[in-house]
Amino acid sequence: MRRDKGALHALAAVAGLAGLAALGSRGSMKRRNPSEGGPGGFDLDALLSIQQVEATPPECDIWLHNADDVNGFFVLDALRQAFGMSEQRATRVMMQAHRQGRAHVTKLTCPDGREKLAQVDAVAAEWDPAYARVFSLEERDG
Repeated sequence: MRRDKGALHALAAVAGLAGLAALGSRGSMKRRNPSEGGPGGFDLDALLSIQQVEATPPECDIWLHNADDVNGFFVLDALRQAFGMSEQRATRVMMQAHRQGRAHVTKLTCPDGREKLAQVDAVAAEWDPAYARVFSLEERDG
């Protein structure tokens, strides 16, 4: 799972810079005023007011895999109900998975993808809960 360490790095940098400011240019424990100029002077308040940019959640692909023991009508129901596909589009995706072994269903953020798979699980509960295994979520690299 990918983690954004930007906030941790920013916090460490602010703490380090605050420590340097407290020491001043000659190692004294007196904080230098930015208006005094010279080494060690910077505006800590401006540094602390920098807004953090939220990292975008990683993207994931949802795939449909072929399985001869899974009812095709379940697959069509899941594609229509969970992913909002038309009957024609759902049939195309199902047939592609049948012929090629798997078919790309959609690309979403990983949290949204997990939500869609939960919807697939709900549809599968009406048929056979084991049927939901034909849908998978794969995190995209980079």
